[in-house]
Amino acid sequence: MSEEVNEAAGAAREAMELLKRRKRLTKKDKERLEELYARWRGARDHAWQDAEKRVEDTLRRQRRSSS
Repeated sequence: MSEEVNEAAGAAREAMELLKRRKRLTKKDKERLEELYARWRGARDHAWQDAEKRVEDTLRRQRRSSS
């Protein structure tokens, strides 16, 4: 999961740098910003799914051990 988190953080930092220059964004910058947002979203969604799976697995194990 840390790889996805690092990628999301890097994309967010780069996106913020582009946004700071918002009035001077070129078409290429805007395309890059869209790409970074898509990467960030994908990494975030993947990390969220991993966390949900871990919680579900933990709950399943606890239910088994308490029965």
